[in-house]
This record gives sequence, C-alpha cells and structure tokens, in this order.
Amino acid sequence: MYFKFGVDSFIWAENFSEKDLWIIQKAKDIGFEVVDFAISNPFKFPTEAVKKELERVGMDCVCTTTLTLETNPISPDPQIRKAGVQAVKKAIDICNELGSPLLGGVNYAGWGYLTKRPRTEQEWEWGVECMRESAHYAKETGNVQICVECVNRFETHFLNIASDAVQFCKDVGTGNMKVHLDCFHMIREETSFRDAVLTCGKEYLGYVHVCESNRGIPGTGLVPFLSLI
Repeated sequence: MYFKFGVDSFIWAENFSEKDLWIIQKAKDIGFEVVDFAISNPFKFPTEAVKKELERVGMDCVCTTTLTLETNPISPDPQIRKAGVQAVKKAIDICNELGSPLLGGVNYAGWGYLTKRPRTEQEWEWGVECMRESAHYAKETGNVQICVECVNRFETHFLNIASDAVQFCKDVGTGNMKVHLDCFHMIREETSFRDAVLTCGKEYLGYVHVCESNRGIPGTGLVPFLSLI
C-alpha cells in the first residue's frame, strides 16, 4: 500500500486566501506530495487561484473544513442546520473543482459548539439527516468521500472517538463516508490508538492527521506512533 504524505495549510494560515498561495510551492519544496487545505469559509475560498497554482507547482490536494455556530448541523435552529448543509455542499464543490478525493474535518457540527451536556438523540438525528443530504450531494456531483473527524471534548461533544464516528457513518448509510482520525485528539479521547484504527478498519478509515500530543514534531511527544502500524 502506498501512502502520500501531505502538510496542512493551517500551519501557516488560519483563513486561507489568495495571499497564501505561496504555501503550495513551500509544501513542494520541503518534500510533501499533498497540501491539505483547511477551509474556514467555503464561500470565500479562492478556488480558481488555488487550482491554477496546484497545476503550476504539480501538487495534489485534499480538503478539510470546520463548521461554525452559524453553520451548525446539530443546532436546534432549523435555519442554522440548513446553512450547515449549504456550507458542506459548497466545500464539496471546491473538492470537485480541485480534484480532492475527500472532505475531512469537523464537517458534522459547529466547531466549538458545546452544550455542556452529553450528546442527545435529537442532535444525532439532526446530524444524520443533514449529513445524509450532504453525502447524497457528494455522490450526485462527483466522487468525494466525506470523512468525519472525531475531535476532543473541548471542541465538540458530538463525535469524540472512532467508534462513535463509525456508527455515525453507518447511520447516514450512503456508503461514501469514512472516519478522519487525528493523533492530537486521539491521545485525549481514545483508550488505545490501535483499537481505534481497528474499529475503523479498511471500510471506514479514510484519513489521518499525524500530530504530536503537544502539536509538535512527531516523536517529541506522547503519541505512540508504533501502535498505528
């Protein structure tokens, strides 16, 4: 099996814009094969300029996004849930245009939306319903796989561990969803890195962010990377 190694644009730019196009050449120069574009606002992302620069440099890409309190698919407000679906659909459009095979990240809930209580069945139903619409759109418009990133409890109460993310994919049931694992979050929430990977398995493991426990250089923190092999 061949893996491509990439770098996240978020390292250099929190809100990627045309002034950040230099990141693509920088990623190539330091030896990466792929740029992961962290899309903070899909409606303002410079898609055409990015596409031209990727072609010029000769780089592949993937995309991730994080939804907001205004585009939150598990909000009690139906208009906010609707806005969340529209944001994900726009991000899918970007993936199709750039040739990204996946859309990862916190694409299922508002990043930082915390109710200070456990996830409810109603929130699960809202999340599944919204994601199902987005996933069907991804099928209708191309081949983008939606990868849901389980993150730590300080950023969401909705998907924190691999087993919940797998169940979410199953409940959406469209067949074009996988799990996005991130070592930074896993060390806070999982009891075993290896078990998390096995829980996803070949069917559901779609993307991995390799990061240390302190966001530092791999090998300088507490992440047991050998257990991922």
